[in-house]
Amino acid sequence: MSSSGRRFVFTLHHWTDTDWEYLPRLCDANTDIEYMKVAKETGSEGDTPHLQGCVQFVRDFKQRESKVSKILMGPNKDITRPDPKNPGKHLKHHYHVRLMRGSTQKAADYCGSIAKEEGCEIFEYGHLKVVKRGERSDIHDVQEAIKKMAQEGTPFVEVEETFPKFFSEKPEWVRRLYNRYRKIRQNFFEEHEMFKWQRELVEYLNDYPPDPRKIIFIVDEEGNGGKSEILRNIEFLFPKKAVFGLAPQDVVSMSSLYPDDGADIVIMDCPRQQQYNDLAYKFLEQVKNGSLVQTKYQCQQKEFRIPHVVVLMNRRPKTGTSILFEDRYIIKEIELEPDEKERLHSQQTAALPPYLAESVTRTREILAECEEVKEAKRARYSFNEQ
Repeated sequence: MSSSGRRFVFTLHHWTDTDWEYLPRLCDANTDIEYMKVAKETGSEGDTPHLQGCVQFVRDFKQRESKVSKILMGPNKDITRPDPKNPGKHLKHHYHVRLMRGSTQKAADYCGSIAKEEGCEIFEYGHLKVVKRGERSDIHDVQEAIKKMAQEGTPFVEVEETFPKFFSEKPEWVRRLYNRYRKIRQNFFEEHEMFKWQRELVEYLNDYPPDPRKIIFIVDEEGNGGKSEILRNIEFLFPKKAVFGLAPQDVVSMSSLYPDDGADIVIMDCPRQQQYNDLAYKFLEQVKNGSLVQTKYQCQQKEFRIPHVVVLMNRRPKTGTSILFEDRYIIKEIELEPDEKERLHSQQTAALPPYLAESVTRTREILAECEEVKEAKRARYSFNEQ
């Protein structure tokens, strides 16, 4: 019994025009055929005129040789021809099909090869992926499939179930590839107009090369001015740039996370509680110098191109020559235009679900009470100091 597969070579002796004309119709109608090449070989090597071909089906379509022969014959399977050795009898009309041993590319090169004969007519359907020397085609196929599933929003558990062998052997590789291409959110700015400061920042980062020394600090002391939306939408705002976004951590962790090949833009979004002393100015300066030392896991020196560096904050950065030299700073304070403030207010006061809306008033009262308690404590402390 023949084994099954998805790549085959085949030969049809004493073919008819009907056989040849059927092949294009078969490829157009059968979605399981990924690639096919067939040559009308005249038998110049001493063989009888025949069709020499190869076929590759899609990954999930695996069949036996006998089944593939029937697929190739289609409605022509009932054609018979006289047996020259036995007058009065007829020979069956069918393809001789064998599982392919080498690569599909080699089989395709063999069909109608100039080394065999020149000028034979060739039919070819589909395209073969070019696999470079040393590159495994199975890994390439799986990689493309995972990228597509991630971009289409397929749950990760389905990726695991689709490629159990790869996930068991390379779980981190599969997870990292999936996370790189998955679509996490919709573009916020498709439904909301950008503020002026956002638009100017995005245009500068997209259109101008990085300054070799400047670190841009975007300061929003009032808060809620749209800083975090920049980082949350980097894939839409900077489609042609490599962007590394992060929150402040210790220098060792950030140096480990920083891409080995660097980035075009680095954006650090600082939580309100990590604004002043906790900000890793050393890391920012090292990135702006194009060099980091990674001491976590495998120790190494990272050398990379100098990127734009942007820090999003709620207060002014720490200054002084012991922190950064003066020429490193570019501080831009956010101030929304009147119409932008109105637009922001309308977004904040948009209709909330009943579960949330019923608690808005009481929440404001609680926050006001907390501020009163703080003021009372500050007043007592000030009185005791006097």
